[in-house]
Amino acid sequence: MTALIAFPNGEVAMLNIDYDKARNEWTAGVWKVNRGYATCGSGGQFALGMLGAKRSAREAVEFACLHDPFSRGPVHTMVVRQPRAKPKANRKATK
Repeated sequence: MTALIAFPNGEVAMLNIDYDKARNEWTAGVWKVNRGYATCGSGGQFALGMLGAKRSAREAVEFACLHDPFSRGPVHTMVVRQPRAKPKANRKATK
């Protein structure tokens, strides 16, 4: 299983958990996404190549749908914005 985790501060991490039947062993890893983009799922490698070629997320997923037999539309998108900085409190000096 692979998942992308988006945190409120704008950081993104990738989580991967696998089970090896032959060794009867679970492995897991978590790492920070530091390229500015990431993919997961069966078509993730197709989409990753498109993102690396500076294509949009929509184009990357559409390309994955064309080339991965386990990916399909419809493709939905949404805009994710950085959180606004909190305004600093106006502190007046008291005498």
